[in-house]
Amino acid sequence: MFIAGALLLAGLAGLSGCMPPGPAAPAAATTATGSVGSTGSVGSVGSVGGLGEAAPGLILMQSAAAAEPLALHTPAIPDLNASKDMFVVASDPSAYSVTGAIDIAVPERVAGAVGDWRFTVPTGQGADAPIVVVKTTNASTLDLATRPAGWTAAGTLNADPSGAAASLQALIATASARAAGSGIGSCYRDLLAKLGSPDWRGALIFGATVTTPVPGFQGPLPAFVLGIDFGARQRTAFGVIDASGAIPGTHLSACFANDALTAFTTTA
Repeated sequence: MFIAGALLLAGLAGLSGCMPPGPAAPAAATTATGSVGSTGSVGSVGSVGGLGEAAPGLILMQSAAAAEPLALHTPAIPDLNASKDMFVVASDPSAYSVTGAIDIAVPERVAGAVGDWRFTVPTGQGADAPIVVVKTTNASTLDLATRPAGWTAAGTLNADPSGAAASLQALIATASARAAGSGIGSCYRDLLAKLGSPDWRGALIFGATVTTPVPGFQGPLPAFVLGIDFGARQRTAFGVIDASGAIPGTHLSACFANDALTAFTTTA
């Protein structure tokens, strides 16, 4: 009883997903089943230009539920624009920042998970710094991840482009290993399909955090990936959470696609 799905980071618009009722606060392994309807709002595709003089940046996703859109700021490259043919990898926190949030509201029929799930991107240093990827070019992320010399402004957005490439490839290897499992493994398989597609366009954030309405897992918890699909008319969020809870031995797995929760389970 597990739904497959995937959740990665998208840029200029919106959010979307029925599950039978389950226990209100799962103690042993509990899995939500069915398709989840989204109560998030869908925004229209906006300009990829700026957020105004006070906070210039590339808008990754406009969420009507959030106070401000999720945006990538690169002061050294003020004209960064997602309409360009580019593959951006940003890992140096002194060269970029991400502001705003993505809010996804889970409806009442998803027992144990009802409420607002908020994704944000913290500021980290060194190995703890998030890695942000924005792809609008016709080559797969799997291929481009191995060729930092071909990245957009690689030396500006990464203190060590070769090290950033190694970190990105390690994350891909982790996703590949987890994709072989059952249950949420299907979410990782969906992620790998995006990474392997030359036609996929969007954004990925490795190192985002999420606060949840789930007792014992309010967080913030690390999200394995927060992603955004850049559609022709709107952008939608997806992601995978695979994290331990506040109590040792507890674990939460969740998957989002098209701005909706598509898989959810907790273990204690």
